[in-house]
Amino acid sequence: MTITFYLIFTACLLFFNIIALYGYFLFYQSRLNEHIYNEHVVPTLKYAYLIQAISLLIGYGALFCFSEDKTWFYEIKFLYFLGLVLLFIISGLLNKLKGGTVLSSLLELAGILGFVFILPKDSLPFKTSLPPEAVQALTGLGWFICYKFFCILADRFEGIVVIQSLHMGFAVLPILFFLSYSPVSLLQVIGVLFPIMLMLTPFYCVLHYKLPIQNPVRNVFCLLLTGFAFFALPTKNWGMSFLLIGYIIFELVVVLFRFFSNLLKRQKEPLFFFENLMNRTPYKATVIRVVLRYNLLTDITIFILIISDLQFQMILLTVLLFLKMYLNIMISDNKTGIIDLVKGAKETAQTGITETVSAVSFLKGTYEKKKEEKKGKQNDEQS
Repeated sequence: MTITFYLIFTACLLFFNIIALYGYFLFYQSRLNEHIYNEHVVPTLKYAYLIQAISLLIGYGALFCFSEDKTWFYEIKFLYFLGLVLLFIISGLLNKLKGGTVLSSLLELAGILGFVFILPKDSLPFKTSLPPEAVQALTGLGWFICYKFFCILADRFEGIVVIQSLHMGFAVLPILFFLSYSPVSLLQVIGVLFPIMLMLTPFYCVLHYKLPIQNPVRNVFCLLLTGFAFFALPTKNWGMSFLLIGYIIFELVVVLFRFFSNLLKRQKEPLFFFENLMNRTPYKATVIRVVLRYNLLTDITIFILIISDLQFQMILLTVLLFLKMYLNIMISDNKTGIIDLVKGAKETAQTGITETVSAVSFLKGTYEKKKEEKKGKQNDEQS
């Protein structure tokens, strides 16, 4: 499929998605206006994520049908992967049962391991002296851990599914246009995420609607987003695979680090990075803005990685960027950040870094202001 036909396909998919999503929104709005409420009601679009999930799955099925060269789809067993989605929907429904959490987790682990084992052994992400079966098991276990942690994060961090989808979709769009003479099927599949999930952002950023995500639908998105990163491994783009879920891995590392550090403290602190970020600002939009900006910097490193094959260097740069974000938020005495010690990192994304530092400074100022107000109230009460 050429880039021209891919754009036509994406435009058609987006058109039908807009009809479904905003048709549902107008229907809900008309029903809301028919009733008079005595108190403030937060508008809730219960099925918005479901509509987007169905749109994506239909889009991926159509993309497979319309693609002239289906080699990549057959190599990574893409149809089996779409079948795996159905299994994860069932596992999401099992959560409602007593003891369903353990049962669904075992079902998901078995599904991921089964899918990894049906892949050709020569498509394994790395070579080692271990038997191929052991490498497949370790690969599947790593995928399952990332998937399961993403599910936990999605339950706590409202909007992370949209943020991660926009990040992954936007990361590959410049590459698709840059490599327009030979589009890669993996990039085409990931690229569909951006326009479809972009349709949800007005409800978050403008209308401030509540968009609940049910367990089966959450499982679909978490499987898709972690699975697309996994599919980059057999293409030897292990760096791209790491960067696509960079923020997820960052949160996982922070949770582990803070869990063990909390063992030595009497006063326990939040484990997740975004929770600590929210404690320093009353505005959810500020938290989302900081994460989006660092994801944008990661998108830049992905683009450089693809066109230059500097995998280790781009991963190291991204690690430094996330480390800088952690230090700026968690350590109030830190003013410069580790990024100032690395000239190459500063030159790579100087504009984005400057804007992010401004956002972090705003968070610090808000936190200090709240701290002073709290201290003033305590002094007034004592007097």
